[in-house]
Amino acid sequence: MSASNPVIVLLSDSDTEPEDDPNLPSRDECEARCQTFAEITGTDTALAMFYLQDREWNVDRALNAYFAETGDNHKSQSDSASSVTPARVTLVSSHTGGTSTAARRDDAPYLTLRPPVIQPKSSKCIRVLSWNLGGLDPDNLQSRTEGACSVMMQEQPEIIFLQEVVGRSLKIIQEKCSSYQVFPSVEASVMTLGSYFTAMLLQKNTVQLRAINVADFPTTLMSRNLLEVQCKVKDVSMTLLTSHLESTAEYAAERKKQLTICFDRMLQAPKDHTVIFGGDLNLRDKE
Repeated sequence: MSASNPVIVLLSDSDTEPEDDPNLPSRDECEARCQTFAEITGTDTALAMFYLQDREWNVDRALNAYFAETGDNHKSQSDSASSVTPARVTLVSSHTGGTSTAARRDDAPYLTLRPPVIQPKSSKCIRVLSWNLGGLDPDNLQSRTEGACSVMMQEQPEIIFLQEVVGRSLKIIQEKCSSYQVFPSVEASVMTLGSYFTAMLLQKNTVQLRAINVADFPTTLMSRNLLEVQCKVKDVSMTLLTSHLESTAEYAAERKKQLTICFDRMLQAPKDHTVIFGGDLNLRDKE
């Protein structure tokens, strides 16, 4: 093979990634804990995964962090500490029907938290999800990616922007998210070991693809680019753009140049298009 040809490095699971953390709950248990968090906070499972992943999937710690950060109080003002009876919580898996019980007190009543009822989505509503999958961290990559896929398939947004996708996680996404068209921002021939990229997922039954383009940022030192799609979503003509801009404080000047390019592309979109730009912009407040 000549030096000018791309080199593709393929490694097996055992060669590329350490074994998953044995303390990580099963996939069904992770989903059940996400449902519990969403039910108690009145939010959704995507936010639940954000809080739970950073707190070793401990529901109590995740809830405490959420209420501390948002300033919400899930007890009514009339409740007092002495009047609150600790509940015995039964987590009901949405896939297996099995339960996982966390006993607060043996004689406490059961509070069964089932998956929240998803209200029918408006035919005119278009939902967009952006998610940095953290593919550079090899720890539990398969479990984390499968968990993200589970959330995406449950929430069913029409448009998904993903960052820090790697070759192995892309394969999982393509297998698990069967109701989506998956468009990575790089070709398979340049997906080498250690590289990561963005991707855009478009729901098959609501999005009609018209054109796709990938533009490399001319002065990037981190192989960053801008993925642009023109499509029709529920009879709305749209231009969608996503990127993962240059990282770290040292590259602020390059990051701002890239952001300017993104804004210019937005302004160049057809006048009858709704334009959405999103991703991981790495922007600091002063930028």
